[in-house]
Amino acid sequence: ADPFAIRVWDLRRGEPLTVLAGHTGRVTQVVVSGDGKTALSVSADGTGAKWDLASGRRESQSPKQALKVRRAAGSRD
Repeated sequence: ADPFAIRVWDLRRGEPLTVLAGHTGRVTQVVVSGDGKTALSVSADGTGAKWDLASGRRESQSPKQALKVRRAAGSRD
């Protein structure tokens, strides 16, 4: 198993839905959009990623940053 993957669960059923894999360092934060369709993640590998939660596909990833990326935030616009 990938130690840096994000595991998405259906909390009502107690079942795993998908795995978001691609970071090469510990994931430090995940933020889910209000509609539950998208997530932003931040990792100790210096990257941030945007995920499609239905497919588990990474939609985009920031280039590795020289400074540590520690937080993610989203807005409706």
